[in-house]
Amino acid sequence: MNNIQKLVSAALLMAVGVLLPIVFHSVGGMAVGTLLLPMHLPILIAGALLGWEYGLLCAIITPLVSFMTTGMPMLAKLPYMMAELICYGIIIALLYKKTNKLLLSLLAAQLIGRAVYALLLFGTALLFNWQNVSAIITVWTAFITGLPGIVLQWVLVPLVISAIKRERCL
Repeated sequence: MNNIQKLVSAALLMAVGVLLPIVFHSVGGMAVGTLLLPMHLPILIAGALLGWEYGLLCAIITPLVSFMTTGMPMLAKLPYMMAELICYGIIIALLYKKTNKLLLSLLAAQLIGRAVYALLLFGTALLFNWQNVSAIITVWTAFITGLPGIVLQWVLVPLVISAIKRERCL
């Protein structure tokens, strides 16, 4: 795939990354986005299929465009989510290219991305002098709340990537 095709594919995945949360939120309310993490799906797919550069590009642009056009994610969550998505886009790309094991690469990206998200939350809590218990509860809540989305990623990311490869459409 040449660079033009990758750029067009990345633009398509970024558009999906902006539109998918809108669909999820309109069907199930705001809590559905927090539970199912719809913006994460196209970022993971971009990293796995297009490489770390495009995974990084999608991870930066998608949440910014979404915030500017829809107000989601909320400004308070935006930097944390961007850091997590950047980890997703880069790590899945590098590991998948090296190992050709999609589920292993996906799991590693999820673990590292969620860990970065949690560490940033915890660091913010300490910076603003939240009580340690509050900081730990905030991190734990963020992790637990995202579990359904992580499971959804285990199912959908391999299915979508397999279908795309089979049809050779990216």
